[in-house]
Amino acid sequence: MDLYYIIPAILCYALIIVARFSNKAEFVYFVFVKDIYKNEIRTKIALKDRKLVGKQIDAYLDLQFERSVKRTA
Repeated sequence: MDLYYIIPAILCYALIIVARFSNKAEFVYFVFVKDIYKNEIRTKIALKDRKLVGKQIDAYLDLQFERSVKRTA
């Protein structure tokens, strides 16, 4: 008799959770970039380009780290 109430409740909570987290448009990503004059520029990144921009930033930071290690070694 308890399953008569538990199963619909679990299904209802599952639908609420899926509806809450299915909207990917609520996140907005920005990157702050400094130009040669030390001015900060805020650039908006599309959701589909976020991974690519993240990889490019990681590659740049790795390159800067390698340069600083070579300079101090």
